[in-house]
Amino acid sequence: MLDPIYVQNSADLVAQALKYGISVPPQEPDGKHYRRSGITGELILRQLAQRRLRREVRNEQRARNDEFRKWATVIFALLAFALGMVSLVVKTKQPDPCARNYYRNDAGACIFAWHQMRRRSRRFPKPGIPNGTQSRVRNYLIDPVLDNRRRIVGYFFWFA
Repeated sequence: MLDPIYVQNSADLVAQALKYGISVPPQEPDGKHYRRSGITGELILRQLAQRRLRREVRNEQRARNDEFRKWATVIFALLAFALGMVSLVVKTKQPDPCARNYYRNDAGACIFAWHQMRRRSRRFPKPGIPNGTQSRVRNYLIDPVLDNRRRIVGYFFWFA
């Protein structure tokens, strides 16, 4: 009943052994390595021959895997060495010690950005105001947020 499965397993094992270059016993009917199936009439490996072939296939697979592991170890070691040398040669960027809302001036000192923004805003005329009437002009409808604040506090004049 299970003979077709045993036939297929024997054929697979023989194919694996041939793949790895292992000598396979000759197919002799009713010999010491094979037996004939009662259902299909095909040759099936006996238990002793199956054990020997499986052991030899396993040993050959281990040997090939060991060779692969050796080369993989060498390659990873070389990659690690190269990465270490690159990290020594290449200088990485350091984080800026200036806090948030600070920037570096030409001398390299940290300066608060708010003061610089105020100075810049006074240098340039605000949009919507003619250049000649920039001084002493009420600041209506130029900036809605500032306009609302000025209404609450009172009327302010903008002096250039």
